[in-house]
Amino acid sequence: MRVKQLRKTLDKHRVSCSCHELHGLLCGMLAVNISTEFGKWTEEMCNFGMDPDCFRGTSATVWRSLFDDTVTQLGDGDLHFRPLLHEDPMGDYGVRMHALTDWCSGFMYGVGVSGADFEKNLSADGRKFLADVSEISSADCTTLSGDGQKKNEVAYDGVVEYLGVGVVMMCDEVVSRKDRKRLH
Repeated sequence: MRVKQLRKTLDKHRVSCSCHELHGLLCGMLAVNISTEFGKWTEEMCNFGMDPDCFRGTSATVWRSLFDDTVTQLGDGDLHFRPLLHEDPMGDYGVRMHALTDWCSGFMYGVGVSGADFEKNLSADGRKFLADVSEISSADCTTLSGDGQKKNEVAYDGVVEYLGVGVVMMCDEVVSRKDRKRLH
């Protein structure tokens, strides 16, 4: 439901980027600074070509809800976080891969605009996670058939799980416990 609602909002305002990329952007910003304000995220979304009108009226409610839900998910410290991806887990592999690479591209952009010093604030595992996300963002989205398709499906599920755990891990490393407690 959420992906369809976000796509409808993007289409209404003739925005060419995907909701997956915008959620990745938000997650990247929050992974580095859980105190990121809604206005900062919308400012960055405007850099993706969104008109400020996208954040008024009923459209504003859609974006605010996504922001608040994501802050809550990342703020718990639980490992239940998942990137916002294609809603049909059995849908077309190529479509799901495009959503995944878009999310990763947005995540890397969000991390980048944070200006954080990762040599100082991230462990070797955290830096490895960022390198992996960067690599995933440029993955081949070609649809395979037969055994290749089955192997890709298993790999895809593992990558989605890895991203969810990795984002929470990054939050744990970068975000102070004081900031995390502020959310509850």
